[in-house]
Amino acid sequence: MPIMDGWDVLNEFESLSKELPKEIRIYVVTSSVDHEDYKKLKQYKTVKDYFVKPIDRFTVNEILSEVA
Repeated sequence: MPIMDGWDVLNEFESLSKELPKEIRIYVVTSSVDHEDYKKLKQYKTVKDYFVKPIDRFTVNEILSEVA
């Protein structure tokens, strides 16, 4: 992202989520396999889960069935 990276987006959303009338959960799709990134993601209460690219259609269907 030219202006914000994924971490910036998560930080902004985390601060705005307190004002939202409904709870929204984020599923992160990343190319990172760094364990430190995983630990950092776990600190965000809005992040439901994360998946390392590439993800298959079964994983996408699993996510969609959770949110439907």
